[in-house]
Amino acid sequence: MIKIFTLMLFLFISLFGESPGSLEEHNEHIKIETDPVLMQWILCDREYLYIKKNPQECIKAAEMILSLVGKKTTERQQGAFLINGVYKESYQRTVNEQKKISTEEIIKIVLEKKAASLFNSAGVIYGYIGDHKNEVKMFEKSLQFDENNDLALGNLGYAYYDGSGVVENPIKAYQYLHKSAALGNVQVQENLNIICSTKPWACK
Repeated sequence: MIKIFTLMLFLFISLFGESPGSLEEHNEHIKIETDPVLMQWILCDREYLYIKKNPQECIKAAEMILSLVGKKTTERQQGAFLINGVYKESYQRTVNEQKKISTEEIIKIVLEKKAASLFNSAGVIYGYIGDHKNEVKMFEKSLQFDENNDLALGNLGYAYYDGSGVVENPIKAYQYLHKSAALGNVQVQENLNIICSTKPWACK
């Protein structure tokens, strides 16, 4: 009975795009996931949240998601990508702002936003393993697909502030951090206040 309930729960989670809540749940979800794209997304999620050793899991997931652009997606894929957390909000905002845009174009935008998020996750993992040049490359790649990804903007700003993987540049750091904060990243705003109090010349 417990196993059946757990299976139903995971299928419900898959359909509506919510990530499993623990390492064990991720492992169980991987066992039952049949869609290769969604499975790779879960593998990336697990790597990003718990293991933090192999950024290729997230790069592969992002590339698989981008491969769906222009192709027919399944209902489960649409459920995962269009209803998942911030992407539901992004989807709705896109609909509101661009009412004349086609459904295919909306799906393309949302898929690219999700890929951008996964490239950012790959960058974070590169940071954990000390490969800061590739860390920065992934943050930049994230912004190629979603220039308003506040996490990638913030992470790139921190990289320029610390000189991690790039030449230290407080002015450039401020530009990225300011945009991230303006997009609603509260943590970046708090850190930006500290940075501007110590290096006010960079925050003009």
